[in-house]
Amino acid sequence: MAPGIAVQTAMHESHQREPDDASLEAIVESGVAAVAAGSVETGVRSLRTAVGLADARSRTGGGWRPGCGWPRR
Repeated sequence: MAPGIAVQTAMHESHQREPDDASLEAIVESGVAAVAAGSVETGVRSLRTAVGLADARSRTGGGWRPGCGWPRR
């Protein structure tokens, strides 16, 4: 089943806002959960997205900081 029009539109939108720590943590947690559930390709895609967003933050002075809550084990 293909994603609906709302999902397709959201996938193609350009996001200009920098993600906050909670958003990055949620993306990492969803990726880990997907891999644990056996959906490796989807999980890896989520983790790559989180890495890309964190890298973009680091170029603008953000990025991962010790104690910000992620990654967590």
